[in-house]
Amino acid sequence: ETVRSCVSNLKLRAKVIRKERAIGLVPGGKAAFKLAPNGHGSNKIKREALNEVALSVQEALRTASPPISIPFCAFNGGRDVWIDVGNKAVGVEVMQAFLHIPPESSLHVGDQFLSVGNDYAARGSTPCIWIVSPNETIKVLEHLLEVMGIEIPVSSAEMRHEATEDAIDVYTGEGLGSPRRSAPSHAAAAAAVESEPASEPPPKKART
Repeated sequence: ETVRSCVSNLKLRAKVIRKERAIGLVPGGKAAFKLAPNGHGSNKIKREALNEVALSVQEALRTASPPISIPFCAFNGGRDVWIDVGNKAVGVEVMQAFLHIPPESSLHVGDQFLSVGNDYAARGSTPCIWIVSPNETIKVLEHLLEVMGIEIPVSSAEMRHEATEDAIDVYTGEGLGSPRRSAPSHAAAAAAVESEPASEPPPKKART
């Protein structure tokens, strides 16, 4: 009910998806244009609107009567909003129990620790590190391996510097394209020039 109310009040051209243990709000496509001719969301729902929906649902669930007794997570997924049964705090605690490790010996790495993010709940169950890209996750793992005295695979270092065309902004869900590659050093540039074959001078024109 809260999600549909937000769709109406914010004039969103969005579609509500119902799953067994979740509800989602996604761009509605061309079919939703008639629902809100003066609205937005056919192809992309603005971040501010996604945040408003997530916050509205969180408030509705917190103040529900009778009270909601099960854990939940209402979050902005970058391009959509999802309301899930359970949250990442539950997932972290289940993993800790399964591996028989205390919270201080575990670590959660995530990219959505704001109040409308799905990593926020994990902060109450384990130490956390906030990252903004998969490359930073790899760097965190490299630091952990170094501290533990485990040799870092060469492939992980190479992977961190590889360009990925599907990189996205974790706050907006927008595609970032390939990360910028660093400019070659002077030594590398000089070596590249030396390795190139010398070009032959153009032939002289015959005199007439």
